[in-house]
Amino acid sequence: MNNDLQNKRELLKKYVYEYNKNIQIIEIDKTLQKQNKEIGALLNTTVDILKNSSKKWVENFNNILEKEKFRSDLENYFIIIIFGKVKAGKSSLGNFIAKNSPKSEKVSFFKYDEAGQEHTIQKLEEIDDDFFDTNNLECTVEIQGFKLNSMAWIDTPGLGSMVEENGELAKEYIQSADYIIYPISSDSPLQADEISQLQELFKQNKKVTICITKSDKFERRKDTNGKYIKQDGKIAKFLTNK
Repeated sequence: MNNDLQNKRELLKKYVYEYNKNIQIIEIDKTLQKQNKEIGALLNTTVDILKNSSKKWVENFNNILEKEKFRSDLENYFIIIIFGKVKAGKSSLGNFIAKNSPKSEKVSFFKYDEAGQEHTIQKLEEIDDDFFDTNNLECTVEIQGFKLNSMAWIDTPGLGSMVEENGELAKEYIQSADYIIYPISSDSPLQADEISQLQELFKQNKKVTICITKSDKFERRKDTNGKYIKQDGKIAKFLTNK
């Protein structure tokens, strides 16, 4: 079924691209432009509008195709999308869920690039800190996630990323969500932009759970002699609730 849909997508894409290609090569006859400059200028303006409209149409077509493909690829899955600000703990939560899944269930990791193409992340059996990794500039740049039984967990780019397209990419995929988890850092919960985003999700009648993250911290502890407790020659750090 999916192969048949993919073939139809490719055929439709071929027709759309061929149409745009034919539009882009349209040129006004130079002799006509010399004979009547006013009409020539009007025709050139009209052709430019047509070319720009055709390019925009192709862009919109590709966007729709990407979202439709994403949904059809996961049509048999309950899609959970984690959606929120940069550094709100989205990727850490994804790691926790994957690492603590039943050992009898296989976790399959994947990612979608900005072109909407799916890629399999290597070493699916090995879950470590490299999965859902982020960098300081853009955080989670691509749509990525894992499949667990009939659930698909999707980790979106952070809202407010230094790359504006990341947040827009996340908003596009939200339309496909069956359920949304919205993490909010305990350091600064429910800021104005977060409230605005939540209101927008509620308007779309999405099922949303707000998850408070970063509610714990590391601290150093002293022994009965008043000295810091050490482990492997270094001062030990203990995880505790704030």
